[in-house]
Amino acid sequence: MGSRPLPLASRGSEMGITHRLASFVVGTDYAAFPRAAIDNCKANILDYLGVALAGIRTDAGRIIMEFARENGEGGVAGILGGRLRTSPSVAALVNGVLGHALDYDDVNWSLKGHPTVPLLPALLAIGEDRQASGKEIITSYILGYEVEAKIGLGVNPEHYDRGWHSTATLGTFGALAGVSKLLRLDEHKVKMAFGIGASLTGGLVRNFGTMTKLLQVGNAARNGVVAASLASKGFTADEAILEARGGFLEIFSPDKTQWEKVLDSLGNPFDIVDPGTVYKPYPCCAGGHPSIDAVLDLASRNRFAAGDIEKVECGVHRRTTEAMFYHQLRTGLEGKFSLPYCISAAILDGKVGLEQFSDSRVADRKVQELLPRVTVFIHPELQAEESYSHRFTEITIHLRGGKVLRKRVYTPLGNPKNPLSVEMREKKFAECTKGILAHTDRDQLLKIVNGLEEVENIGKLMQMLAFGTL
Repeated sequence: MGSRPLPLASRGSEMGITHRLASFVVGTDYAAFPRAAIDNCKANILDYLGVALAGIRTDAGRIIMEFARENGEGGVAGILGGRLRTSPSVAALVNGVLGHALDYDDVNWSLKGHPTVPLLPALLAIGEDRQASGKEIITSYILGYEVEAKIGLGVNPEHYDRGWHSTATLGTFGALAGVSKLLRLDEHKVKMAFGIGASLTGGLVRNFGTMTKLLQVGNAARNGVVAASLASKGFTADEAILEARGGFLEIFSPDKTQWEKVLDSLGNPFDIVDPGTVYKPYPCCAGGHPSIDAVLDLASRNRFAAGDIEKVECGVHRRTTEAMFYHQLRTGLEGKFSLPYCISAAILDGKVGLEQFSDSRVADRKVQELLPRVTVFIHPELQAEESYSHRFTEITIHLRGGKVLRKRVYTPLGNPKNPLSVEMREKKFAECTKGILAHTDRDQLLKIVNGLEEVENIGKLMQMLAFGTL
């Protein structure tokens, strides 16, 4: 694929993309945020904390905890539920892995990935060290979210189509922008942080369904800490790394020409408000959620059992199949990226929760018998590239005897246009933290996060999250 010149590409130009982003980070403060941005920030933080604490119980959580103990125990930054402190960079890595271990964390469609999990662990690690206030964490979070989302708006869907894991690649920029704000870096040093972070970033879609997907995300959080911290000390990098010839955009997504529009939309509106954040009702790839919604709806309105099913057809956009590519699977992690499995689990269990993604559930005889009867295909109405903006999932269940059930889902549950209620989100938080936090601690944590702008020192929250004591 031949590259085309990018707009705003003059090295060091004050109109350059890198400079414009750095100027936005430095020049935007808490007073610039609408109330909805602050409220959504706190909701995102609570969602992350729930799924990250639940991630402690996974095999990946156990392994990354062992890594932390072997490679840096003793420091200033806490590990969620780990009863240990380590360096900020290692804490960001570990807490990032924990937050993504269940693939239950929030989603933003401009980023085409998970906005909070590469960003918040970096902020908590540096914030604890600097005794940052809750208001400083909110400010840094919203700005980091805006940077990663707006870069995503500029490079996607092509960036993702080329096989890059956007949460890992673009999440690095969100993390370094947020940490730069927390460290109060000037414009020059923020540009240096962008330059450093661009050379650290990476992550491949092909590793979906493995523990390395989680590692890629945790590494983005660590990259943010490393890039901003080095820049704060005078470490140098190219000052126009995004737009320069041979820079990030040319290498990672060379055909984008929408950057003037993207930059003009910085904070107008803030992406955390519009299009906003998806909160997952199911702990699996978001691409599978419309299929699950459709199956559960059909099952609620029709009586049938797995034995009554002749075949199930699932028509989707091709990008769904590129993220959910497992057909023959062996593990619960692979099941999170398998449309046939998510559909089979919904049919057999009438729900799709944490227990549906164990290795033993994937290996169950009834599951294995149903899987071959589920077919996934690119829907004829979704062949054109422009169909991506109005994509849908269509489930057709053919029952023995000739009855056909069909359901098309455009806007799955959890999308801002079909949102989880506050009660549903708090129920998710309670389920994730059951057996990890005592009921009283859970209520106290809810109170702290909901009033985060009044918290004077984030270290007190981290003390609770790492050691279980307020």
